[in-house]
Amino acid sequence: QQALEPIGFDLEKANQLLNEAGWSNLRYGARNKNGVPLTFKLTIIGGDPFQRELGRALQRQWRKIGAEAQLHAASYGEIARVRASNAEFQAILIQQPLTHYLDQYSLWHSSEIGSGLGNFTRTQDEKLDALLTEIRTNFDPAKNQEYAVQLQTQLYDLQPCFHLFLSHHARVFQKGRAV
Repeated sequence: QQALEPIGFDLEKANQLLNEAGWSNLRYGARNKNGVPLTFKLTIIGGDPFQRELGRALQRQWRKIGAEAQLHAASYGEIARVRASNAEFQAILIQQPLTHYLDQYSLWHSSEIGSGLGNFTRTQDEKLDALLTEIRTNFDPAKNQEYAVQLQTQLYDLQPCFHLFLSHHARVFQKGRAV
């Protein structure tokens, strides 16, 4: 199996794609398209200094291509409600534990869009749905490995989210509770 190429920060390519999509580059401020500025709200956990600094770093990168991200500080509770209720958001900085299980149905399947369900990115794709269903219903490990590679490739092509980094946390468990 071939590894997927990481998508790096390519300022020239980003500007080219935005220009091709009709987003004109203004000398000062955000790009615009049909008079609408390229601005969006990035929701971060307000009390988390790491998220605040990461949000500011992302703002600086997006500003280089003429996109203006407005930071919106929210509480853990507000962000949990957005995820649980599948509420509207423009961009959100969250920590999503990546499971080692193949079954990611609840995260990405289109049937999981809605209040209380797991696909809060609202990703809808027939090929992705079919792969998720195959992984969930197939019990042949070799075939599931093949489906997992196809699933990863499809998520890579769709880019419903982007993973900034993977953090490593050690967890200690005591009988009956996590510490």
